[in-house]
Amino acid sequence: MAAAPDPMVDVMNQLATLTAANVALQGQVANLQPAVPAPAPITFARTPALMGQTNLLDFKKKADLSVYAEGKSPVFEGDERFDIKSETLGPFLKRLHKKATDQGWNDPGNAQQIVLFDITHNGATIKIDITKSYGRINLTELKIQCERFMTGVDAQHRANQNNQMMQESIWGSLTMRAQQSLSQYEPEYIVGGVICGPLLLKVIIRSATMDSRSTISILRAQLNDIDSFAAGVSGDVEKITEFFTDNLDRLNASGANLDDEVDVLFKGLKAVPCEEFRSYILRKEELYTDGTLNITAKELAIVAQQRYALLKTKGTFMKSQTIDHEIVAMRAEMADLKGKLALSKNVEQAGTDKKGDDTKKKKQKKDEEWKKIPPKAGEPVIKHIRNKDFHWCEHHMAWTVHRPSDCRLSGSTQVAGSATPTSANPSPNGVMAASATFTAESILGMLGSSLGALDDSDY
Repeated sequence: MAAAPDPMVDVMNQLATLTAANVALQGQVANLQPAVPAPAPITFARTPALMGQTNLLDFKKKADLSVYAEGKSPVFEGDERFDIKSETLGPFLKRLHKKATDQGWNDPGNAQQIVLFDITHNGATIKIDITKSYGRINLTELKIQCERFMTGVDAQHRANQNNQMMQESIWGSLTMRAQQSLSQYEPEYIVGGVICGPLLLKVIIRSATMDSRSTISILRAQLNDIDSFAAGVSGDVEKITEFFTDNLDRLNASGANLDDEVDVLFKGLKAVPCEEFRSYILRKEELYTDGTLNITAKELAIVAQQRYALLKTKGTFMKSQTIDHEIVAMRAEMADLKGKLALSKNVEQAGTDKKGDDTKKKKQKKDEEWKKIPPKAGEPVIKHIRNKDFHWCEHHMAWTVHRPSDCRLSGSTQVAGSATPTSANPSPNGVMAASATFTAESILGMLGSSLGALDDSDY
């Protein structure tokens, strides 16, 4: 009799069959799906605008719209605007130059750039950046070269779009009053009914600097007077170096230079009223003078800023001067307090003295009141008070310790109007001329009744 089949063997066989069928189905599904391509390599670009900077912007694409919006935005952040003044021209040009760099407008390798222009220098043709060397090309020559992207071969290429962004950015960076002031110059910067960005910039710079030889003289004078500027900003090294760099850049942009620019900057830095910083600069100047230190003006500006930042971080910048000022202030305050204290003591003493004097005078006045009262008819002319005898003196018209017969005024006093006549001749007005001789005591005696006591010994 044959053995019964094993149920587990049957199950295992079915499982193997199903697994094989599943593998076959997976292979069929994989064959039906298309192959996934490998990701394309990413092209490096420093900013979105530099990605395909020669290509036309497609305003149907969000990425291109974003590039356009950034390109035409003002160069300043917030509400700050340029008023076409010479003192704020430097910051404006620096920001515009940065935008041109970020947007690729000044890339010499970009055929669609719009701020680099050809000039002849020492017999050779070179390119200058209108945002930095604006004084080295005149308006007429600039206009000829701008025709390439305004009405010429690139009028419908990316260069024209770049111009649109540039002129909107410049215009939006101006104050309302500055915009109004430029309306009179429209024929100089409008080409084919459209504002040309580089021409607009040239007109703005001309208005701000009076693009002439006088501007160069003014810039050189300002640089040579840098020590006065340093004193005016209380030795702020950042402001001093910024002042120097801005004026030097403007001078260079006008096609001029400053022969002794390093010495000029040293002059300004030595005017900083911080002994530690000044000692550092003097050591640098000595090395430079000896020829052991080779440094440009802009490199010196960076070194000075670094030292300034270090001293500020350490808290030692102008520390000794601050302490000196504090000592002087403390001394002045102490002197003021001493003066107030002395005044307070004097006032207090004067008050005490005055109070004592007033009390003494009141007591004396009260004590002497009875001495002025004459005796009535029939009353004695002697009084015994406080172990003293007081006599009524008709000469003093007061009660005194001396007897009337002993009074110093007795016998020498001549009553007014009873003087002994020395001449019988009448005066012109009919009154007998007379002379009277009075002693000092008699005069004082006659005044005694109204002036009071002569001295304590009389009473």
